[in-house]
Amino acid sequence: LHLTHHGTTVRAYIVQEPWRKATTREQFAPASTVLSQHHLTMKPMRRRNALSTVATVSASMMSSSRPCVEAFSLSTTALQPPSTTSLRVSIGLGPESDEVKDIATQGSTSTKEKSPYDPARVILDEDGQPLPHITDFEPYRKTRMSESDKAADAWFASLVESDGPSFLGTVSEEHQRRLLTPVELADEPVFEYGEDDEWTPYVTRRLPTSPLYPAYGLETYGLPVPRRGAEAWRHFDINSLVAVDYSGRPEGTGSDVVLSDDEKESILASLLSKGAWQADDEVEARLVYINGRFCPALSIQTEDVKNLDSSDFSSGKLSDKTIEYLKRLPDGFTDELAAEVPDDSNGPHKSLENLSGPDHCVGKATGQFAINNQQGTAAFAALNSIKAGSVAYVEANGDATKPIIIVNAQTPSAGGSGEQGVAFHPRTLAVANDGSVSSLIQMCVDLNEAEENSPCATLVNGYTQIFVGADANMTHSFLDESGGFVTSRVELSDSEAMERSLPESPRVVESRRPALQNSNFQAFDVHVTGDSGSFQSSLMELSGNGRSRVAISTALLRPGASVSINGFALSGGAQRTDMRTNIHHMAQGTI
Repeated sequence: LHLTHHGTTVRAYIVQEPWRKATTREQFAPASTVLSQHHLTMKPMRRRNALSTVATVSASMMSSSRPCVEAFSLSTTALQPPSTTSLRVSIGLGPESDEVKDIATQGSTSTKEKSPYDPARVILDEDGQPLPHITDFEPYRKTRMSESDKAADAWFASLVESDGPSFLGTVSEEHQRRLLTPVELADEPVFEYGEDDEWTPYVTRRLPTSPLYPAYGLETYGLPVPRRGAEAWRHFDINSLVAVDYSGRPEGTGSDVVLSDDEKESILASLLSKGAWQADDEVEARLVYINGRFCPALSIQTEDVKNLDSSDFSSGKLSDKTIEYLKRLPDGFTDELAAEVPDDSNGPHKSLENLSGPDHCVGKATGQFAINNQQGTAAFAALNSIKAGSVAYVEANGDATKPIIIVNAQTPSAGGSGEQGVAFHPRTLAVANDGSVSSLIQMCVDLNEAEENSPCATLVNGYTQIFVGADANMTHSFLDESGGFVTSRVELSDSEAMERSLPESPRVVESRRPALQNSNFQAFDVHVTGDSGSFQSSLMELSGNGRSRVAISTALLRPGASVSINGFALSGGAQRTDMRTNIHHMAQGTI
């Protein structure tokens, strides 16, 4: 315990048995206790799963020549009447409601705090004059941004504002609205512990004379964009990412790829050579996309596995449940849970923000506390909804004995002109209905292309949503082998390359490889929405792209839900690879 009273520092080392109810001084002042010139009394209180202590520090001076145990034996009449300050030290879930009342009755200090934003509150400047309260925060919204932050916002703006329409109907409209509406700058309400159900420790307070700033990454947009120092991007090379222009779009986005017989044979041979092809009788269904565009000639569609294009969204024939799933955003920016979490004590939970009750509420997704625990995928998921040309839709019913395969292939030119980089946005929605057994395989691969087509810097922004019902079992695999291969022996230094008489340094050769300009982002948002649902996933990142990022978040919403996630990434040279996993055990008895 380290306490300060009127500028005097007190250090007390206390030995105490856990959970023991006692108030005798002997218990708190064993021979090892050190108490310097101050009188200290302490009273422990039992909490749900922690120990709370109320300490009263008296500022009356004791004789420094006496040992601490002897100091405790002094008669209180020998001391001057002390001034006291009550300090509550809280660790854990907080006191019970009756304990709050008990604390409030001790001493003359009330535990209720006035609102820190009381307009009648006066704070004096150094000259003794009152400082004005700040109520308009808009002038301060972007004042904390660094040059790197401004560059990241400009880069993201080029992706959002790139030419071309949206194709996902109301899904595109909703996510565009969420992305382009800046967060409201308003003080969080002041709740009293034990009195308000919405009380949470995850709040930020300010002085009324100080401005309110948005959370890191939310200065411009309604969803957090990359920041070099943000927790979600701490190990990623943001500066090199935003230095590449990906504002172009592949030609024909939103329309199907039409292949001649020769083109079909050439692409088929390329996929076979890369191990990205299985015979028709070996798969349940197959969906193939080339540079973000659906290729019917190489696909096998069924009633449950098909490509959804703009006509499906404009016709209104998609079910409300499908639209609801597609409108969900990761990282808690869709607050309503995909399924109710049962709770016998407090009723079913429906909100992620208030999921854990009155002591550990997560708080709003736009708050800095929440953003520090996010994966940084929400803004890119919204961007995907705005720019995706179609959706790979998978619905599992019954027992499937063969896998469902989704292939996202890209050519070196990525369907662009080569003058500027391009971005395409693969989108997948997979629903495993109650009692189903299914296997889903996703892969990113390269296609051979005529040499006269110049390579183009490419951003692949994939977003996959998976929902697993009651007693359903889905096995999922993702493999990224796009971007070619890293140069052999790239780990050798220049001097080591000379010693081995190599014609050219592998690092120099690697620096000229066009795929180093490529970025591949994949976000997987998984929800187990039924009792005893099961999801197993294996993620393999083996690409030669300069930057790769895989983020998977799994929410176990019902009792008996289980998940198993395995991941492997291989990189070398100047590559930056990031793989992130979140598993939210929300319901009881999840594995």
